[in-house]
Amino acid sequence: MNQETMSKLLLDCLHGREIDETRTAELNSLRAADWESLVQFAVRQRVAPLLYHRLKTVYPNVNIPASLKHKLQKIYLASDMRNTSLYNDLSQIIRALQYIPVIVLKGAHLAAVVYSNITLRSMGDMDILVRKTDLLKAEEKLLEMGYSSFRVNVIEVASAKHHHLPPLVKQGAVPVEIHWTINHPTSPFTIDIEGLWNRARPATIAGVEVLVLSPEDLLLHLCLHTAFQDRFLTGLRPFCDIWETIRHDRDEIEWEQVRLRARQWGATNSVYLTLYLAKAFFGAAVPDEV
Repeated sequence: MNQETMSKLLLDCLHGREIDETRTAELNSLRAADWESLVQFAVRQRVAPLLYHRLKTVYPNVNIPASLKHKLQKIYLASDMRNTSLYNDLSQIIRALQYIPVIVLKGAHLAAVVYSNITLRSMGDMDILVRKTDLLKAEEKLLEMGYSSFRVNVIEVASAKHHHLPPLVKQGAVPVEIHWTINHPTSPFTIDIEGLWNRARPATIAGVEVLVLSPEDLLLHLCLHTAFQDRFLTGLRPFCDIWETIRHDRDEIEWEQVRLRARQWGATNSVYLTLYLAKAFFGAAVPDEV
């Protein structure tokens, strides 16, 4: 199986939500070597938990080689354990920061709200956004919880150099990044930070009330992160995030606001290219006029 065929097949599997007899027949025609390639590719792209879930729920009649099915199941269960622990930590952090407004970013928002299943979206760390004036207070609260910081500069210098503080770490917990903005301060973009806060929406994550970005701001953040920070080098998962976000918020996204805000932020090219690729290669439901 060549790379193009494997990529298309993996994407078709990830996007499937209803039993598809044609796709089932295609999967059942795969050789053991093809399955090995497909599973390894999914692992490299960090979408193996989602693939396992789709195969189990949408393609239950597919005959997967037992060893590879067991491998996917182990990855899925490991993701479940890791993310359950992460959300337990997040719950404690939000409670500790009860007097500091917090917006939950990226994976912790996506897994719980957009994917609606915390196991499906793998995460390597936890990202939260606070106002710049609350950076020091938020960091101090986490230090009180047993986290350690590798920050060597004063807050003013650290925040001028980066859009988040150095990760705070604790034995047995995932690293925590406290952001004050959503993109590097030296980037060419002019992010309306106060606008992000004004448009943020309440959500319940890990049993606690938090704020999350509006659908338009979430989509813009994903596009900027994929195009500018990751340089399109992190594979399929960012595009799965975008596809799932558009699917989840399809009745709420105001596409004219996406276009307008991208232009105001000076991010039109990055947003357009990311959405173009998401639509062309991943089938994301991006309107033609965007």
